[in-house]
This record gives sequence, structure tokens and C-alpha cells, in this order.
Amino acid sequence: MGALLKIEDLQHQIIFADFDTSQRGKELRLIAPDGGLLYEGTIISPQDILKQSFDYIIVFSFAAFGEIYQWLQEVGISKTQIISYQYYYRHCRYGIVYNASMVKQIISFACKWKAKSILDMDLFFATGTGFVSSLHDIQLFGYSEEKTTKFAIYCNTYQGMYNGNVQSPGKYFDMMLVTKSMALEGYAAYIKETYALSRYIVFYLVSGKFYEQLKQEKFSSFGKVSWHESSQGSWLLIDKQQENAMMKIYVVTHKKTWLPEADAYVPIQAGRAIHPALGYVGDNTGENISALNPYLNECTALYWMWKHAICQYIGLVHYRRYFVKNEDKSDMQLLDEEYIKSVLQRYDIILAKEWVSTIMVKQQLQFDLGQTCYEEVEKILKYMLVVKQPAYVDAFEYVMSGFGFYSCNMFITYKKNMDQYCEWLFSFLLDVLAKSGIMNSHEMSAVQLRAVGYFAERMLTVWLMKQNLRIKEMPVFKLQ
Repeated sequence: MGALLKIEDLQHQIIFADFDTSQRGKELRLIAPDGGLLYEGTIISPQDILKQSFDYIIVFSFAAFGEIYQWLQEVGISKTQIISYQYYYRHCRYGIVYNASMVKQIISFACKWKAKSILDMDLFFATGTGFVSSLHDIQLFGYSEEKTTKFAIYCNTYQGMYNGNVQSPGKYFDMMLVTKSMALEGYAAYIKETYALSRYIVFYLVSGKFYEQLKQEKFSSFGKVSWHESSQGSWLLIDKQQENAMMKIYVVTHKKTWLPEADAYVPIQAGRAIHPALGYVGDNTGENISALNPYLNECTALYWMWKHAICQYIGLVHYRRYFVKNEDKSDMQLLDEEYIKSVLQRYDIILAKEWVSTIMVKQQLQFDLGQTCYEEVEKILKYMLVVKQPAYVDAFEYVMSGFGFYSCNMFITYKKNMDQYCEWLFSFLLDVLAKSGIMNSHEMSAVQLRAVGYFAERMLTVWLMKQNLRIKEMPVFKLQ
């Protein structure tokens, strides 16, 4: 038994009960676990059981369950606290007891929201497959942090299984279900990390150590919040679309500028840490690299978006460059929210039309930066790719030797796609800047000081070379 359930899996205070038949006759043995295996722990005298603090007494022996159950009740243990090992393992070990009333509540939430797909983040439904038929026409998907699914029965429970990184699911779900307990500070971080996976998120909060504190937490910044009581705790429901814009197209600027009236367009001041405030969102709050703007261009705003933006769709445009629906300059039609969503139903990312030149990409940079500056930065960048992202060295060389790339760092995509790109880009970019010595130079031109930023502009194309993303190219209108 000990190999099936480890102490670190337990979410309750547990006492294990079984008969000890090693001596003459049989005696009830009670153990409060404190080691790595189930049978390691403190032996408790049956006469002292009522002095102990516990949630459940788990009975190992199926054959002796009735006898032990009766004895424990006779000494004053509540019948709801006496359960079999099998029942605890399948239904209680993550802090909740799986039952029909919980499933009924989940279905009621889905029906209220007209949700047609649910992503079960903790394989809640796999612990009671008999209830799955109650979901009717709702598609149920499972998620596991492990790269391989342990049991084939999960594949029978769910229409699809996703494994690995929490952002790995390649589609968008109506509703996400989270039932496993986590640390108090973990809930807000979890919402941010998975924000782009669904419109609705449902947490089950078990009554216990953090319950009252969690009830006081401010989750309204993530959307419209509602609470629903249950027998063992509460459901926390968040509708992300009600309070927060599901789409944010950040307009990067360093000065006061004309802005579209649509709510989806949000101005962000790049380099706010070293320049007077313009009254816009600044890239200098929270975790940021705003002070590096003289060297990294709009990448400081991109970094802030990665770390702080909460939305499903996200984009970056410039204060004088916008995506438009057509090439007609006399009838400039910026992309609106409805149009963008319709495009991203068929594509994964919107980009500016590929910039194509008669000279190679690296030759253009050599011309702009000068041969010496170009070679020094390229050498460091290639070295850092070898160290941090070796699988992309060939893509880098291919793009730099080609005649086109996606320019200006402009895009509109799903937040999860941008997050993956930024995680890749910033795994090496800041090291490149530090090793280049540019920040300590007093002899470089204004263009040369931004050399790493200009290389970074080409990196989006490098990253895309290794991604299986459907690209929609759109025209860009440049304001005068």
C-alpha cells in the first residue's frame, strides 16, 4: 500500500488503522504518519484516540473494515471520519470528497455560462468516471503536469489529454476547473499564468487553514467574481470578460500622440523610468526593464506586457504604425476587436507584411550599425544562442542570410503565444546587452547604442521559424 500513496500526497491530518496480527490474537493498531511511508509514524494507543487531532481515520483492511468501523464509533469517532484506504485514495486525497452534488454544481456553472468545453486541470473527473455521463454535450479535456498520462482510463474519461507545461494546451476552452489545493499566494499567480486558456475559471476552496483568508482575497482585478457555497467549502467563479478587456493592443510611444478610440487600444510609455510621465501606462511598474529603453527600443514595453498584462488576446503596435484592413490610404480602417477575433479563429498570429529587401538582412544591419559594431554584437548574440537556445542557431543564420523578416516587433496574437516568445527572447537578450558593453560606451552613435534592440527586432522571425503557428500578414498604415 505504501507505494501507492505518499505522505506528501496527503492534504489532511490522517490516522491509519489496521489490525496487528503479529502478536497473539489481534490488536487494533493506529499510526499517525510522520515519515516517507504510510507505516512510518507514531503509534497511538486506542485509548488515546480521542485526544488526537485528525480529519480522517483510514482503515486499510477491507475484510476488517466493518469491525474496525464499529469499534471506532463505539469510542466516539464520527462515522464521517472513518473511511477506507480505497475511498480516500480515489476521492479525498487532494482535499475534497468527490460526490454527485459537486458534479451537479459544476454542470450548473457550465450551463449558466453556456460553456461547451471544460479543461479539468487536476483530473477531478477521472476520480469518479461514473459521473462523466452527466456532462451531456459538454466536451471534457484533462490536463496533467506529467509528460505521460499514468492510466489509460483517463483517456476514456476525457475527449483529449494535455501534458507538460501549463500553457501547452493548443486551444481555448470555455471553462477551466481547478480543484487541487495550493498555497495562499498561489491562486493569483495561477490565474495570471493560465489566464489565456479560458474565459471562465472555477476554483474549489476547501474549508481549512487558508479558507477564510482566501475569502478575503481581492480577485476582482481578474474579472467578475462570485462565490457559491458547497458542503466542504466554496466555489470561486471568475468571468474574465466582464471586468477586464479580453483584448489589449498596446500602442508603444515615447510622446503624447493620437490614439484610437477603441477600448482595446492601450497606450504604453516606453522608457518611463527615465522620462517624464505622459499620463499613459508606464513600462516601469512591477518587474520591469524600463531603464534599458535607450538600448532595447520597444522591447522594454514588450517585457512589461509579458510580466503584467492580463488578457486573452494581446498585441503591440507603434504610435505611428497600425495594422489596417486594406491598403487604401484614403480609407484607413484599423483592426477592431471583432475583426481581430474573427481572424484569430483561423490564424494564430497577425503580423505586418514581411519586409523584403534586395540585400540580405545582415547586410542591412551592417549598413545601419557599421561593420565593427555589427560583428561584435552578432558574435555575442550567436554565442548566447548556443548557450541558451542552441536549437535556434540555424534559424538565426537562415534569417540573417535571407532577404526578408517581420519588422517592427508588431503583432497581435493569443497571450500564451506572446508569453512563449518572451520567455525565449529574454532568456538571452539581456545577457547579450550586458556582455556587449554598449551601456558603458561613450563613443557609439545613437543608432549603435540600440544595436541589441535592432537585432531583437529580427528575433521574432527567428523564433517563428521553429513554431507551428498559422501567420496572417496584414498591411500597416504609417501616420505622418
